[in-house]
Amino acid sequence: MDGGKRIVRVTELIVPVMGLIYVAASLIVVFVNFRNIPEMFRIIFADAFNFKAIGSGIAGSCMVYGIKRGLYSNEAGVGSAPNASASATVSHPVKQGLVQMLSVYIDTILLCTATAFMCLASGIAPSESISGAPYVQASLATVFGKFGPIFITVAMVFFAFTTLIGNLYYVNNGLAYLNGRKMPGKTFMNVSICSAFW
Repeated sequence: MDGGKRIVRVTELIVPVMGLIYVAASLIVVFVNFRNIPEMFRIIFADAFNFKAIGSGIAGSCMVYGIKRGLYSNEAGVGSAPNASASATVSHPVKQGLVQMLSVYIDTILLCTATAFMCLASGIAPSESISGAPYVQASLATVFGKFGPIFITVAMVFFAFTTLIGNLYYVNNGLAYLNGRKMPGKTFMNVSICSAFW
């Protein structure tokens, strides 16, 4: 599985670097807008404990929305990440399990919290017209100007690229399993892809 080793080398370089740069950019936005930090925490606690949020949570819509965002964010519960973990070479399986738990923590607690703090501290009020990725771009633009949206676009491309090659690794291993544990050749790959579309 030489391709898997190459994928690991690429992703272990790209993902931590992009993650650190992203958190650093978020912290810069928060510190530049330090006057908004009390208001940021007020919004967080006010929205977390108001009756609308409680009612929505009881109705289940917040839970479903949170599950969807969690699946999109870190694949927790999807079942695809264990495919990569299963191929890791470690002295004990618990070590790889701890790495997987840490990755969910880093993504959900560190990166998502950095994004929330950055957006709320920027002073830009969210609305229906500006939400999601445009909201993050606008928040970064308050400090970095035109470079902010470019940075977010580049970061998303790199994160999407590493996800794509990770999924390619899953597909390659799945096809190898279907091919009797032998790495598939180009003919097998082309036939498998064509049959999947038909």
